[in-house]
Amino acid sequence: MAKIVVSDLDGTLIDSLEDIAGSVNRMRESFGLSAFPVAEITGMVGDGAVILVERALRGTGVDVEEGVKRMRRFYADFPVEKTVLYPGVAEGLEKMRSCGIKLAVVTNKPTPHARLILRTLKVDHLFDEIWGGDSGFPLKPDPAALLAFRDRYDAPLEQCWMLGDHYTDLGAGRLAGFRRGWAAWGFGDPRDEEYDHKFDTFAGFTEIVTE
Repeated sequence: MAKIVVSDLDGTLIDSLEDIAGSVNRMRESFGLSAFPVAEITGMVGDGAVILVERALRGTGVDVEEGVKRMRRFYADFPVEKTVLYPGVAEGLEKMRSCGIKLAVVTNKPTPHARLILRTLKVDHLFDEIWGGDSGFPLKPDPAALLAFRDRYDAPLEQCWMLGDHYTDLGAGRLAGFRRGWAAWGFGDPRDEEYDHKFDTFAGFTEIVTE
């Protein structure tokens, strides 16, 4: 009987906030705008690049489409400058893989960026799929990517997990009928979405999934 884990990327597997904030601030500075503190950008992330830029440029009159182009270009130049795996992620992925669990990343980040980051951090080989926002699936909370991965292995719903730090991750899990783990160590916001378990560490999630 197959067991699968679909995981978010930013704020769940990787602490990428400083690199995301860096690309936002480089974009703003390219328009002659002042930089934001990283803490302020934290509340803007989680819903894709377009909405992030809309929030970062609100009230400035700057063209959002051009802002998205510039931010993406800046991020492509520095995608893994300060980004690191959260504690326990590498070990946890190895353990889940050794237990035969099928692993996927579903992220709003472009697939080439996601693959580059995970390859640089030496964990890309542990995933059966890495699907970004350009993979042909609607962005989370739409459950299409989760359901496609489940269908591949015909996994029963009680053996399917969605792990993420943001309400879009939990919403996707809910709509897919997956068990939902909230990655409380991340920088996302669950809002009103419910979850089956709150996890304070990746090791805690690994323990539950592999028991």
